[in-house]
Amino acid sequence: MAEEKQSNTYTIVVAVSAVIMIAFVMMLKGRETEHLKMSAQTTPEAEAQVLGKARDFNNVME
Repeated sequence: MAEEKQSNTYTIVVAVSAVIMIAFVMMLKGRETEHLKMSAQTTPEAEAQVLGKARDFNNVME
């Protein structure tokens, strides 16, 4: 009788853990691209202007 109770408890713990993990994964997948909606769209000209001000620290002699 004790073995049956332990097996039933183990099954319940495994099932609840699986449901929690599946819910957590679904929540993370839903928020996966949320940060893309927050940023403003950039133009190639604006990116070129920002990159033009960057210093080149590449020490290769040509």
